[in-house]
Amino acid sequence: MIIKSLEIKDFRSIESLKLGEFGNINLILGNNNVGKTTILESIFLLTGMSNPVLLLNIDSFRGLAHNDPEDFRFFFRDLDYSNRPQISGTLYNKDTRSLKITPDLKIQGANQSSTASASNQILDGSMIADSVSFEFSQKAYHSREENYKATLKFVNGAHQSIPPNKAYSEKLYGIFMGAGYHQSPDLGKRLDKLIIEKRKDEVVLGLKLLNPRIQDISIGAGGIINLDLNGISRLIPSNLLGSGTNRLISYLIDICSIRNGILTIDEIENGFHYSVLPSIWNLLIKSAKLYNVQLFISTHNVEILKALSSCLNSDNQLFNDDGDRLVVFKLFSDKDNKLNSTRFTASQFQHAIDSEIEVR
Repeated sequence: MIIKSLEIKDFRSIESLKLGEFGNINLILGNNNVGKTTILESIFLLTGMSNPVLLLNIDSFRGLAHNDPEDFRFFFRDLDYSNRPQISGTLYNKDTRSLKITPDLKIQGANQSSTASASNQILDGSMIADSVSFEFSQKAYHSREENYKATLKFVNGAHQSIPPNKAYSEKLYGIFMGAGYHQSPDLGKRLDKLIIEKRKDEVVLGLKLLNPRIQDISIGAGGIINLDLNGISRLIPSNLLGSGTNRLISYLIDICSIRNGILTIDEIENGFHYSVLPSIWNLLIKSAKLYNVQLFISTHNVEILKALSSCLNSDNQLFNDDGDRLVVFKLFSDKDNKLNSTRFTASQFQHAIDSEIEVR
């Protein structure tokens, strides 16, 4: 396990939220628009906190393109620059990490940067930001806190990333998979590395669970991923197959590639027929354990929850060998309309599903 706890303030729709005691497999549940995707994005940003370009990446997964400096508002709660996003987390090795996203504000029509005295103009819309800063820090256990700053600028219709102000080497590695299937441009490179390391069979074995006709996987011209299907004389580009096959390819390649890393999956049920969901869960759980990959997964689909419960019922050893590796968080708004959560262990989750208690 890598990340132990997370705190989010003023990012997207979340004013304030704390989540703690994560496991290896972490399921995020809740109604539509409650903030599930935002939590996954927060984790992704925290793992790559030296790279502000990740802001553009997470918006692209939502179908948002940045064509104007004002689009930086997408990251600030209520689109208000006075709400400064902060994401912090504690790791299981007792290290701490923190990220603050700060707009570099200017008065519209003015050339000079704004000062604190102009902060009252943020709310009336007279302030704009043509860049945002990632002010981030890390503190190793029994060590001093180290502070850094990186910047993302919008200049002449294009984005420019300015690296950290001093040498920084990232220690965490994370991958974000959005709700819709978007093949990562690095996916072919990761598969090629697995092929060189003679580890592609690990991917093929997983794919056979979804489609027994799949015999092999390879890289073609332009980084296209090809599949060898039994009974067909030519290789088939994976993109010609269904979204479920392509999502599973991404899951397997990502997990095999990021040993000791973090994978976030938004709306895991997309693209899969309900009949294969138990096999998908078994594959993800066992692969994550094998490669020590911490998973953060969102859903509000009852079939995916029942499929997970059936895995627990049929194979109690999935989690009993090292405690509650599965943790479930249900998000909800309390009586004061504040976002809150209820935490379930694996056994509590299984009991709720078996008893038909609503946990979504």
